[in-house]
Formats: sequence, C-alpha cells, structure tokens
Amino acid sequence: MLRFGKSAGPLLAHKQSFFTENAAFLDEGHRIARIYMDQPRRTKCKCCLSAVGVVNFTKHGIDYHICDRCGHLNGAHEDTDAFCGDLYTENSGQKYAKNYGAADREAYDRRVRDIYIPKAEFLRDAILEENALPEKLSYADFGAGSGYFVAAMRALNWKNVTGYEV
Repeated sequence: MLRFGKSAGPLLAHKQSFFTENAAFLDEGHRIARIYMDQPRRTKCKCCLSAVGVVNFTKHGIDYHICDRCGHLNGAHEDTDAFCGDLYTENSGQKYAKNYGAADREAYDRRVRDIYIPKAEFLRDAILEENALPEKLSYADFGAGSGYFVAAMRALNWKNVTGYEV
C-alpha cells in the first residue's frame, strides 16, 4: 500500500506542549515510575483477585500482567495509599490529570476527530488492503489513556474494541 502523509496542522495544534515541554513530561513520567516501582509487588489481579501470572510486557521499566482469568491489565506493583497520594493530591495530581483528560466533551471529540479517526481510517485501509474485513476483527489498545483511539474505532462502527489502561 502506497501512502503519503497528510497535513500535520490538526495534530500540531493539539500537541504543541509536547514540543515545548517534552523534557518536563518525561521527567514527570520517570518520577511517577520510580514511586510506583517502590510499592510492593502485586500478587492478585485488581479486578478478580486471581493470582497474577507471568509478566506479559515491560514498558519504561514497569512490568505488566494480563490476568488469565478476566483479561484485566495489571501493573506489577500495588496502587498503595502512598502512591495515590503522591500522584493525585494537590501537589502533583492536578498536573497529572491535566496531561490525560480533555477539558470538556467538545475538546475530547475534536481530538478524536482530528487525530485518531485518521489513524483508524489508515488502519481500516491497511486491513482492507489485506482482503480482511475490519469490522469482523477484534482490537485491543494497550495503554489506552482516555480512550481516544477506542472512540475513533467505534466511530467507524467497529464493535469488538477494548482499551486497557492501568
């Protein structure tokens, strides 16, 4: 499949802070990861309380498990009161929440429309190029964040779409 890029204008309009504040975002992510990895190891799935199995993948030094029983994505460490306090209190929680939440529904929908629907359309075109039917497949978005890509795939009427976010 031969493809050429599209205008980066809509993406850049949403992502300016990534250019101007990238080092600060990375430092904050590393700070959070250090606090998280200092917490006790998780032994049971957060949803169904089954024993966690093998590590399925590691990202930024943090291990993750997908529960064999219920399919929940679990970080390898506990969400202790100390961790949540460091993350969600006045000092750091407002900064953390600002990075991952849309200010309102209109902003969320605009981001889905401008950035994620084009990505989902590209995925659809690539799947069709392989003579498969995208609406008949199942999709998993690991690290789904606020669910923008899941929302975009559902906007294309794909039914079997799941987002996983710790």
